Amino acid sequence: MSNLKMMHNKLFDAATISTIANELMPLTNVQMYDNSEAFRTDTLENVVIKIQLANPAFISGLVLWRHNLSSTATIQWKGYASTDYTGDAIIDTGVVLASIMKPLIEFVMGIDSLGATIYDDWDDDKRATEFWQAEKAIASQEIIINDPDNTFGFIDVTRIFNGLAISPKTNFSEGANMKLVAVDNGGITTSDASYHTVKSDTYRKAKFSLNWLKDVDIPLFISFNRQVGVHDDFYISMYPEAAPQKRRNHAFCAKFTTLLDTTNVSAGRYSSPVELREA
Repeated sequence: MSNLKMMHNKLFDAATISTIANELMPLTNVQMYDNSEAFRTDTLENVVIKIQLANPAFISGLVLWRHNLSSTATIQWKGYASTDYTGDAIIDTGVVLASIMKPLIEFVMGIDSLGATIYDDWDDDKRATEFWQAEKAIASQEIIINDPDNTFGFIDVTRIFNGLAISPKTNFSEGANMKLVAVDNGGITTSDASYHTVKSDTYRKAKFSLNWLKDVDIPLFISFNRQVGVHDDFYISMYPEAAPQKRRNHAFCAKFTTLLDTTNVSAGRYSSPVELREA
């Protein structure tokens, strides 16, 4: 199983992005952090998003975060060494489904419908699709989306993450914690012992310990923490190669609630707790 991956958005947010699809809400919304804003288009077929990086850079990941793509929608990601999208694609995922179907091991006979995906029981606008590749030097990229069966009549994508992911040489230790938190978890108890609450959204909080960081890991994690701080959002996938539902449950846009706090446990070995929340 692959170790956790974290990817910030410094490269993508500084890139020049464009599309010829009809923009009901601007494409540039995917370059800023705000869950109330999104790229929206009523073009449902051959939606091509072009990404031109400010400078060629090593790229290994792409995530479409909080989208409303249907269970039959497809995505293809291509990356080029050229600045004008020409030549052979050195990253090409091929055409893949935006929502992964439940594998047989996770399929519940009599409850799940045939062809059920891992997002069927989630809010329609909170789906995510992630791609991980071996790092390649990239200058331009294309994302090609097709979703003619979208029942909303439009495509929404709230945020796109794209860049070079970092991973520790040794994964986090056993005992990782994740919990769901209600945005509004206050309640009122009345005289008849009823407990009245306000229906609200939820977010995830995670805590884990990187107890086996190596000398080679430290510069990467210090640089990552310094670049994002507690202000900027990033994407984390704690189990990027696990079974689809486990991967989904532990992958999200996040912000640190505490920054790197390393202890030199022994020669060449460091530890640090990590605390973050879904953002």
